[in-house]
Amino acid sequence: MADALGVSATIPTPSKHVFSVALALVFVGGGVRLAYDEVRIAGEVARVRGLEEKAALADEDRRRVIELERAVAAASARAGALESELSLQRAAVARLEQRLTAERAAAAERLAATRQAAAAELAQARAEAARRLAESQAAAKAAAERARAALERALAERDRAAGIAEERARKVAALERDLEDALAALAEREDALAEARRAAEGARQQASAAQREVRSCRERVAALEHDLAAVRERAERAAKTLRRLEEAGVNVARLSGQRPMPALTGVVVRVDGDALPPEVLVDLGRAAGLEVGDRLYVLRGGKAVARLEVVEVLASVSRARLVHGERGLVLRSGDDVTSVAPSVPPQ
Repeated sequence: MADALGVSATIPTPSKHVFSVALALVFVGGGVRLAYDEVRIAGEVARVRGLEEKAALADEDRRRVIELERAVAAASARAGALESELSLQRAAVARLEQRLTAERAAAAERLAATRQAAAAELAQARAEAARRLAESQAAAKAAAERARAALERALAERDRAAGIAEERARKVAALERDLEDALAALAEREDALAEARRAAEGARQQASAAQREVRSCRERVAALEHDLAAVRERAERAAKTLRRLEEAGVNVARLSGQRPMPALTGVVVRVDGDALPPEVLVDLGRAAGLEVGDRLYVLRGGKAVARLEVVEVLASVSRARLVHGERGLVLRSGDDVTSVAPSVPPQ
């Protein structure tokens, strides 16, 4: 061993022999330490790669959770809008049906009343005209007979007979005018009856239009109900996806804002510069509300110089890795950290 180390073996003194043995042990111990460091570095490199892969998977999970949350929010908004529109359409259909029923009843009543009034007026006008005509005919006949008798009896009384004839002629003219007035009144009643018939036809047309509108509203309601069922199905699928992500360990509550990040401040208590990327130990843990995946910002002079991501959380401390920092930045124990994002955080 002494020859291998280049130490003279001819020195007989015990002190030189002990020195040689100690020197050999130092060289052997250094080799073991070097092998241990190499194994440790290889393990750290493998662990860093695993952490990077986990970080990539976590970023992908965050992106998918955000997309799913947006889809769920859009589906919920769409479902609410569809339900509101469906309620309005149903109310409109109910109002239209009530209005149609009322209009039908009112139109039937008006038509019946108009028919009754027209029939009564027509019968009355016809009876009055017939009575007047009969009276006129009877009066005319009587007057003619009296005129003949008077003419035969009083040829000498021509002046008086002429006056009587003129008076009778005036009466006949008056009776003829009354007959014409009665016929005109009858024509007016017939015109009123025709107007009532036209009004009834218009009411029937309005009722038909209202029925078509009711059918259209019912078709729209059916389409809205179909859209609502599709939206509810998408919402159920999104909820199932969120449950699967929660079962896979993704912090859905933190990412979705249901359990927001608390405002925390702390300090770096230890820096592991050998890790790739560098890791730090901060004095914030589970008791402070910190969770895996949360972001912390390193402050110097009130300015954010680096961004950290929490990878392990214990009761009172947490381990975080450097995600981004200024060029040439070296993290140090005692650096201030905060969970509140600065106005212009590091990208």
